[in-house]
Amino acid sequence: MNLLDLPVELLHRILFFCSLSRGVKRALRLKLVCRPFYYALDAALFETGLLDSFRTPMNHRRPPMDEWRLRKDHGPQRFRHAYFVYRSRKETTGMYGEINEVSRALVSYTGSDFEEILHTLCWLALEQYDPVYAFMGRDRGPRVLRHNLLGAAAYLGHMSLARELLQQDGYSPISSCGLFDSPVFLAAFAGNVDMFNLLQEHLPKLHLSEFDDDEEDFYFNHRWEGIRGALQRGDLDMFQLAASSLLKTQSRDNTDHLSQLSKYLESSKALTSTRSWKLYCYICSFLRDHPSGTCRSILTPMESRKDIIMARHAEYGNLKMIQGLLDEGVNCYQLGYGGKIPLIRAAGHGHEDVVDLLLEHGADPNYNKSSQEGSALVAAAGSGSLAIVRKLLDHGASVEENYFHRCLRSAITLEHTAMVKLLLEKRPVSKESLWIIKGIASHSGLDSMVDILERVVPDQSE
Repeated sequence: MNLLDLPVELLHRILFFCSLSRGVKRALRLKLVCRPFYYALDAALFETGLLDSFRTPMNHRRPPMDEWRLRKDHGPQRFRHAYFVYRSRKETTGMYGEINEVSRALVSYTGSDFEEILHTLCWLALEQYDPVYAFMGRDRGPRVLRHNLLGAAAYLGHMSLARELLQQDGYSPISSCGLFDSPVFLAAFAGNVDMFNLLQEHLPKLHLSEFDDDEEDFYFNHRWEGIRGALQRGDLDMFQLAASSLLKTQSRDNTDHLSQLSKYLESSKALTSTRSWKLYCYICSFLRDHPSGTCRSILTPMESRKDIIMARHAEYGNLKMIQGLLDEGVNCYQLGYGGKIPLIRAAGHGHEDVVDLLLEHGADPNYNKSSQEGSALVAAAGSGSLAIVRKLLDHGASVEENYFHRCLRSAITLEHTAMVKLLLEKRPVSKESLWIIKGIASHSGLDSMVDILERVVPDQSE
């Protein structure tokens, strides 16, 4: 009997156990087998729960969807969102249970469609999601529910519900209960001007001068929530509203809010928080007119941080930002944050258009000074992008032994047959590398990869 002739329920169970045994990355490769597998795999993989603890090597130290609003999506965001919806429909505990609870409460308040609300709130929960905390027991009393409702109302623009919640003592528009971002951020990000102004009327008194001696506290002060939301939205009008609202705020200690705002906007955290070139240029102009006076470098803060900005947007896949920076003469060889190189960042996150642009501007695919990531070719192989691997090889990317071993190991681990064959065509594999990689493939149960290695290099297979 043909496998595809089996009842849908039985095919689902087969894919479920295949996913459990193969893990997330190898399970996803099953989508390439045939059309029925492509459409049936997600539900089977979701049921395993493996995605709750899954992180790629590129983001193992950061939440899986960290700053997702700033990133070009090649599919992982929609995939993770679909998983959230799947879990939140039926869960009653943990983070997914909270999303379900808030969705049902919002439906009872507004009469909105449950599925529509659930889909929206799952998008809002992506940024805050971290597998480490997703299933920890948390206080889920009425107070937490109402605070989460305030965030949802701020994003969706439900003014009457927001007014009702704000009248209850203790609900701060700039704090988060951990499920969603703060209400002020969400209102600014959604562009809800009336809601933003309403929330501004209920802001607690904050004193920025308290944080002058602590750089981390200063940059993570909740007062910047409106600015942060406007930056991520990429909306100049919303940014101007958020900035003017901040500057109008009076403090008891007569803090120089203009200087504090400039200090915040000069930070790499702020300068990399928008993918709008228009808004970025406006901020640069604002800082030239209103410097904070805290920068000791002979360069302006924008000039001294453009390497960080370039590398970060190369990682995010923001082509217009990269184009603008290159047009301004920013060197694409500069090391960005943590020694990151733009071409390596773009290659490692599968942004083919950004790789094209950087190569057109003369980026050297073998440049890796002070980088711990190897090379752009190593990063591209790790991301599973055959197109970028080919492109880099065509531009002279080195396949010297160390890089070649790392690339081949990544391709084998991903079961990327075409990439494995391409790499093996570029140079012979050493006996030592072959022994190590075959051992990894065999230990992981990758029989097809072992077969390829033995067929391509039969004289070294013993």
